[in-house]
Amino acid sequence: MKYIHKTVTVFSLAALLGGAPIAAFAQTEAPTEEEGSPIEEGSPVSEPLPQANPIDLYNQGVDHFNAGRYEDCIAVLTQALQIQPTYAEAYGYRGACYALMENWETALNNVNRSLSLNSGLAPAYFLRGYIYYNTDQPDLALADFNQSLQLDPSYYNAYLYRGYVDADRANYQAAIEDFNSAISLRPEAAEPYFHRGSAYAELDSDVSAIEDFTNAIDIRQQQRQRYPEAHVGRGVAYYKLGDYEAALEDFDTAIQFNADDPEAYFNRSHVYALWNRGNLAIADLDRTLDLDPNNVQAYVNRGSIYAARGNVQAALDDFDSALALEPESAEVYKKRADARLALEDDLGAIRDYSEAIALDPDYAEAYKSRGEAYALADDPQSALVDFTQAINIRPDYLEAYKSRAQMYVALNNYQRAYDDYTFLIRSEVEEANVYYGRAYSLIQLGNRQGATSDLQRASELFLQEGDAEGYRVVIETMRSL
Repeated sequence: MKYIHKTVTVFSLAALLGGAPIAAFAQTEAPTEEEGSPIEEGSPVSEPLPQANPIDLYNQGVDHFNAGRYEDCIAVLTQALQIQPTYAEAYGYRGACYALMENWETALNNVNRSLSLNSGLAPAYFLRGYIYYNTDQPDLALADFNQSLQLDPSYYNAYLYRGYVDADRANYQAAIEDFNSAISLRPEAAEPYFHRGSAYAELDSDVSAIEDFTNAIDIRQQQRQRYPEAHVGRGVAYYKLGDYEAALEDFDTAIQFNADDPEAYFNRSHVYALWNRGNLAIADLDRTLDLDPNNVQAYVNRGSIYAARGNVQAALDDFDSALALEPESAEVYKKRADARLALEDDLGAIRDYSEAIALDPDYAEAYKSRGEAYALADDPQSALVDFTQAINIRPDYLEAYKSRAQMYVALNNYQRAYDDYTFLIRSEVEEANVYYGRAYSLIQLGNRQGATSDLQRASELFLQEGDAEGYRVVIETMRSL
């Protein structure tokens, strides 16, 4: 299985903006209005109709925004703008409403209008950066977050989101620095601790990650809130450190708090699989796929468990599903080939190994496995080529040396077999079959004295391994010398 996935949660705009993302826009004095047309002398004068005050409308809009009544907010801000079309702050808040409603284009138009009227509004730059971030334009988002911080170095949310951009780009150290700044501004906020913990986890600084996830959990508990995502993150860090009991406890807690989180089930399945509790692991992967049918790795992991349990057809079905979602996965082709090989479908396995190699020409394991398939298909020369290619890619690939040595023996090339077995023994591979293989090669090369020494060591190792048949074969070979 691959490394456990880590959950990264980006919270809603309302939460990140603290309920009033552009409170800096609030005004107590109306913008200057353009003068009306002069009244001609002698014209009848009528009492002017009372006109709504744009400041009053603006403040009503802010109240609606803070209460989550975004459509009402848009309505009153639109009235304010009809009276005072240059009211930059009203455009900003109206843009925030549209952003919360995920009407990104209209939100962007409003924020751009706000900035065209007043280029000094740090919250408007942040809001536009938020829109760009959510519409997959990270370069533009980063530029706006930078501009927001240039105008207001204490803008908490700009640090937070700039950290998100850096984390998305795997620039984790820069992300940590931004989360540090966010924490210094709001040490009572859980989110920057959570995301800094996620960045530490990506850098394999799991002890620091656990500390941050714990801080995030504790802060939420003080606020009488739960933080299932932080429990998942901490559970992953515990898993990586080998504390599987603590990991399981966190995954269980995350599921208790949120029974519909596929990441919690997916990660818990790793603990169950590690403990050979296959039924529980499969049940968690079933639940993962119920909640997230596009989780490729869940199909791969479940297929791997099925294959290990001998349910090869179920494994093939899962690998087929994974490839339907990710048709260019060399890993899945290799796993499906392994399953085909278990069904003695040598040619089908060779086709899948070949697909894996075409997708990843440096996939040493795929070459080695295809070599095994060629050997089973009575094509020793092709097998030898693949074993050699696997070794060329990974010169320390001991399993490939073992397979190539056996193939050299099958091809009666005993000197090359002896060379490979010697490399293995010098690499401190203490296995009975390796010593017996070299002994057999030495016998064929006429070196009975060297063979006797290797046979003696092979007999000792077969006894240690409890392999009575292997021990018997060695003894008979020694007697025949």
